Amino acid sequence: MLEKLAPPIRFLASLLIFFTLIILTPNKIIYFSAYPAAVLLFYLSVQDLRRSLLLAMILAVFSDVYLGAGLFRLEPAGFNMGSGWWISPVTILMPVMLLFSLKVKLKKNPADIFLLLFFVWSALTFTFNTDQNSFYGMIALSESVLLYFLFRLYLKKEDQPFLTALFLAILLFQTFIGLWQFYLGRPIGLIAESIIADNPAGITTSENIRLFRISGTFGHPNVLAAFLLVLYPFLDLFKSIKSWANTFRSMVILAFIFTFSRLAWVVLLIVHLIFSYSLPYSIAIDRFRKKFHLNRKAVIYLSTVLIIIYLLFPYILLRFKTIPASLDEFGSLGTRVKLDQEAIALIKKNPLVGTGLNKSLESYIRQPSTNIFENNPPGIFYKIHNTFLEITAETGIPGLLLFVLFLVSVIRSGSAIFSAKAALPTAAYYGLLSLIIISYVNPFFHTSVLKWLFLLSSILLI
Repeated sequence: MLEKLAPPIRFLASLLIFFTLIILTPNKIIYFSAYPAAVLLFYLSVQDLRRSLLLAMILAVFSDVYLGAGLFRLEPAGFNMGSGWWISPVTILMPVMLLFSLKVKLKKNPADIFLLLFFVWSALTFTFNTDQNSFYGMIALSESVLLYFLFRLYLKKEDQPFLTALFLAILLFQTFIGLWQFYLGRPIGLIAESIIADNPAGITTSENIRLFRISGTFGHPNVLAAFLLVLYPFLDLFKSIKSWANTFRSMVILAFIFTFSRLAWVVLLIVHLIFSYSLPYSIAIDRFRKKFHLNRKAVIYLSTVLIIIYLLFPYILLRFKTIPASLDEFGSLGTRVKLDQEAIALIKKNPLVGTGLNKSLESYIRQPSTNIFENNPPGIFYKIHNTFLEITAETGIPGLLLFVLFLVSVIRSGSAIFSAKAALPTAAYYGLLSLIIISYVNPFFHTSVLKWLFLLSSILLI
């Protein structure tokens, strides 16, 4: 049936079938089967097995549903630290990708060397902190690093049109799920919603339980906020009718607001209203002129935006009213400060090799340097809420330096895109900047978000 359609329509039809299956799936077996099925669907569309595997793997990277997490639970179980690893759609597709990449040569970049050195150093620190939790951490890190190198092998410049359509489809899907959740005031009840496993009723703001926070298919609203930050720049790739593009952008911004992630709101303003104008002066002026040239369409669009802001103002006001409470000693921001203090204390104790992977939370549960657990029991939500401090606490200062050198190498390579006027790498560049900034206030080292970072990096290094 798909063969009778034009190639672009076949590809879009494949995406529609995949996301419909994800929404309607009744159990995890069918959910996980959807990803191998996506390989077949994409192959019928693009007639290229390498590209089909690549596109299906990118879909898998943004999945937060897992199997067997209980088998890899971090010990002691009483500390409620979650799982050190789990079987994900990435785990299922990776062996097939490895099989087809054995004879492919990698065009090396300094970033590849720094990431490999970071992995080797992490493996070396494991020898100083050998236990079950660190072993699970090594498995998870191995999977993420291996995925990065597979992306480096698989991604080609000719894949960019397919990547553009894929990213926009994923963004639309998550936005749709998030807005549906907001309408219901709770999770929808889909197998794809990973938040249901631990929080069946969803999550509200810690300072005001009346504010329900949407999470898409992810396990936490902050992860959805990070996702929308990362993919927001890809909206500039929307080449269809302008009215549809503006509608799509408005939906994404609405979903972004309903995550009620204040820090993510700030990052959006910083990256996409300030950094984007660090482009050459003439381009910035041209953008300004086009955006503020008043005509009938502009007036209608501006009026619509103002009406939406007016309708949303009570929600936004409620969230801003909770800022003083968040600054309290045990408020959301106050807790982040305490977690940073715990991380710094661990770094001072183990500056060279750190505590070991997956060991930082356990270390300060056993011997806290602050009173962070005075009012609440330990748990997974008390991980170090700064990815770079988390890396330093667990792999030492050398580990942080190697990881930062990896990021610097990627960003230096990506900075050349402005002269080349490449739309997709430019979007990936701003997405990566957003992810790096929001990582300063979130624990992403042992989550699927690390794979997003590697995906964006690989796109910049094509």
